[in-house]
Amino acid sequence: MGGGSSDCAAFIILMNKLFNLKLTEGEMEEIGRKLGADVVPCFYDIPVIAEGIGDRITKIKSDFKYYVLIVKPDISFSTKEMYRKIDIEKIEQKDTTKEIVKALKEKDIETLSENLYNSFEAVAEQKEKIRDIKEDLVRNGAISSLMTGSGSAVYGIFKNKKEAKKAYEKLKKIYTVYISISYNK
Repeated sequence: MGGGSSDCAAFIILMNKLFNLKLTEGEMEEIGRKLGADVVPCFYDIPVIAEGIGDRITKIKSDFKYYVLIVKPDISFSTKEMYRKIDIEKIEQKDTTKEIVKALKEKDIETLSENLYNSFEAVAEQKEKIRDIKEDLVRNGAISSLMTGSGSAVYGIFKNKKEAKKAYEKLKKIYTVYISISYNK
């Protein structure tokens, strides 16, 4: 979920403000680029398309709000190992970027959900556990559910706050669960 990368971006922003460094957005991005492949997209609080190694950014204009539940199972996956497995098994990478961008702009949660995928699910250890969590999220009202990045957290997308809260109340009895809303500046 980009925890380390978002922490890194937040730290750069904080240091810039705290020490009045007056770094430009581009200068902060250059520092971030040197520290990690996913740092640059974490400077943005809007949807973006990140290309290259996450350093070529295209902003997406959207004020679409939807709710997300995140379940963190009691297992973890090594990001390095997950990428190695993707390479070894030559897992197909789909490109649904155009459909996702259109869905964000049109606030179409069904199309958004239909076009999300995660290739890492094919190489995840304990696939059954990931599958069970995804099914629990959908059974409790999520439109769709996927593993986050290289795992092991799983998220579900909900149409509204009421459904997300209802699912949260049920699932927190079984899992470590977080509730969130998409954020657009």
